[in-house]
Amino acid sequence: MKFFSSVYNVGYPVYGAKFLNDTMLLVAGGGGEGNNGIPNKLTVLRIDFDKKKVVKRFREITLDPNDDSPTTLDVAKDTILMGCNENSERIKNGEGNQHLRKFLYEHEHLRF
Repeated sequence: MKFFSSVYNVGYPVYGAKFLNDTMLLVAGGGGEGNNGIPNKLTVLRIDFDKKKVVKRFREITLDPNDDSPTTLDVAKDTILMGCNENSERIKNGEGNQHLRKFLYEHEHLRF
């Protein structure tokens, strides 16, 4: 059995990853709360070991830069659930924490 490997830099720290199907890998992460120059994102990567560029960015959503970075991720039947705490000031002020986000992967697109 031949072991395949590849390296790809998505441009942010990855805290969650899950395959959507045999060729699409969903990753989430980022720099967290504040304007530190590292965005919070949800990215779909196309994986194809038959091509020269094995990993290629396919779809991406940039998340609110004032919220924390996504830290949990799961997928079932094209429904994506992501854990991402809201801005700490909102939480401190008692405005709640809408920390569970739902996305859909439909027709090869991400939708909030």
